[in-house]
Amino acid sequence: MLSLGNMNDKLFDWYPISKDNLLDKIIKQVLSQIESSRNTTKGVTTNTRLNERNITIHLVNALYLSHFSFPKNLVSINLTAKYYSGKKYGYKNVKKVINALENGGLVTLIMGSEVRRQVTRIKHSRTLEKLLDKIGFQWRYYPPDKDKTFVFKRDRVETTGKKKKYKKITLPLPKTDFYKQQQTKLLSFNQFISKHCIALDVSDKQFKKIIHELNKNKNQRSFFYEEYDNTINYSLTHLRRVFARGKDNLGGRFYGGWWQSIPSKYRPHITIDGKKTVEVDFSTMSLRLLYSKENIHVDANRDLYNLGLTGSTGYLTRARELIKLYTNALLNDERGKYRLKQSELKELKLTHNQLNKLVNKYHKPIAHHFGTGVGLELMFHDS
Repeated sequence: MLSLGNMNDKLFDWYPISKDNLLDKIIKQVLSQIESSRNTTKGVTTNTRLNERNITIHLVNALYLSHFSFPKNLVSINLTAKYYSGKKYGYKNVKKVINALENGGLVTLIMGSEVRRQVTRIKHSRTLEKLLDKIGFQWRYYPPDKDKTFVFKRDRVETTGKKKKYKKITLPLPKTDFYKQQQTKLLSFNQFISKHCIALDVSDKQFKKIIHELNKNKNQRSFFYEEYDNTINYSLTHLRRVFARGKDNLGGRFYGGWWQSIPSKYRPHITIDGKKTVEVDFSTMSLRLLYSKENIHVDANRDLYNLGLTGSTGYLTRARELIKLYTNALLNDERGKYRLKQSELKELKLTHNQLNKLVNKYHKPIAHHFGTGVGLELMFHDS
């Protein structure tokens, strides 16, 4: 029902709710506002009040988490009546809570638009910000909802139009032992991981630097099947697994952890319950899996993204990032349409054709796999 994000963000399928009493004062304030706004209590059942309370808990928790997320994002919510058809909470009760938050001077709304595919965003008032700052940011236990789905099966369908395009769709999850087992395992993992505080052990200055990079790279393209959320929100620890192209052996990567969105150079600063961690990194995994598929041994010290381009140290580092982006995209580029930006090609001092020939020449033993969609198969083995 809720999500943290910009106007174009999709709604999350779930949102963590803590079981503590940290936000009880604000929750009671909203519920009191709802009661005082009733013209009559006729027809107001115990179940109605329970739904109002649960929705309020969801929204106040979301506002708390968004206030203490970095970069600070707004809470987005769908306010079209048809969206709530068949949902656990009805539109009238959701709207009632939103109105109480507004009338109580806690939020203002930035209305969305169905035409532009934008949902409504909820903006904290200065009054609410002061209340939340007084409470302060605390690590909290967010148990996963046992009724929520953590495993997804996606596919793509061709859209209508002159140009051949695809859009991703979520398929009904098959009721097979495989998916039941995956759901059980992931629920168990999420129950375990949510009991531990995963955070960054950095100074305020370093933290601001990380936030600056996240802001700068917010719209950065990714060769992954799913996009990562560029937000540091310590509550987002529940993982989900996504299979692709309607197959049980394609995709299968795990998403949802806040630590997945931060630049790799900052990951050594991740702590669990205050204890330092060590990241085990498998370099150039996809390409090494391809070479292994061809029974070709690759030296462990060989950098498969280093195509021998020359230049200053900074240029080489940036060149490697772009080669990595292009090469991994090439694995799934079945239509042969993928291009780096002109500015990126300029950095490499190559044309698209030169880059394509260079990558294919350097990886000649596995080049026949490029553009076949093999990347999704490799993601499954990787996961």
